[in-house]
Order: sequence, then structure tokens, then C-alpha cells
Amino acid sequence: MTGALLRRHDTDAMPKPARPRFFSYDGPPQPGLLEAAEGVLRRRLADYGAGLETATAGHEGLYVLLSPDGRTALLRLLANAAPHRRSGNNLGLHWMLRSDIEEYVALVDVSRESVWLLPAADFRARAQPLPGGRFHLDWLALRLSARSRVADEDQFEQYRLENVMEGEGLASAHPEPVEGVSGECRM
Repeated sequence: MTGALLRRHDTDAMPKPARPRFFSYDGPPQPGLLEAAEGVLRRRLADYGAGLETATAGHEGLYVLLSPDGRTALLRLLANAAPHRRSGNNLGLHWMLRSDIEEYVALVDVSRESVWLLPAADFRARAQPLPGGRFHLDWLALRLSARSRVADEDQFEQYRLENVMEGEGLASAHPEPVEGVSGECRM
């Protein structure tokens, strides 16, 4: 009888396997997600004669954005596989920026091949600041209930890559000033 108790006790003391984390604000992107987003961004930029180069080794998601007229800017690429359930039945996207060296932030929804290009200052002005110098930006791609206070995706329409590039180029990423944001874009 004591042997059975010991065996049972031993299995109770064994650590349980960790539950998989499907959604994390701080976790690294899913394997292959950043590469897929980079491919989408490169294709979409090429349509406008712009390009992308890797900035430096060891800085995942950091690139040099090459404008059609030869100007450059430091760009941070943030990726999402697809909109996910947010605030009840709504579907949304969220983005986490952890650094402050980039001039632009490219947000890529791989499933819809959608790209938004924001000046980094606008991203930070619209995002919720978090401890450790991080900024969290989210919006609803599909609002099915009115209970959420999260912004709708159409409030970011001015930052869609096609609107930025077909406007006045990359400098048009600032068509309307954002409250609390000042300064000029370098592109």
C-alpha cells in the first residue's frame, strides 16, 4: 500500500506540462511569421518602387526603408498572422513596439496582406504606454458588438501603405497631425 501511495505522490509532484501560449504581448513572433510579413512588405513596397534592406544583424524586424526618390529611414516591422478574437465577439489586431530607434513602423496582417506604415511618433501617440518603454496599439478589424472601446481599423486608413504611397509618398504618412505629436518625418 505504501508503494502505491508513493507512486501516486511521485506523479502528483511531477511538474505539469506548460500550456501552449497562443497569444502573448511579450512573446516572440511565431516562427516564420516575421519572414512571411517581410515578404508581404517587400512585394507591396516594390509596387511603388520602394525597397527594404536589413538594417543590422541581431535586430530582428529592423530594416532600412528605401523610398523611390533615394531617401532612407529606419523601419520596424511588426507582424500579425490574422485578426483574432478581441473584446467579446469582435475581431482585432494588436501590435507591441518595444524600441525607440525606428522612424517608421510597418504593421503587416499576413492573412489579408494588409500593410500600414506609421511614423513611429504616431504609433506611440496612438498606443497605450506600458512599463519598460513598450507601447501597445490595437484596433478592431471587425466590430460585432458595441461594447468595446477599442478603435476601429478604419481610423487607421490614412496609414494604409497604398494611401501613404499614392499620396505624397512617405512624407504623407502624416496627413493629419496626431494630438501630442510634433516634428517632421525624415522621408
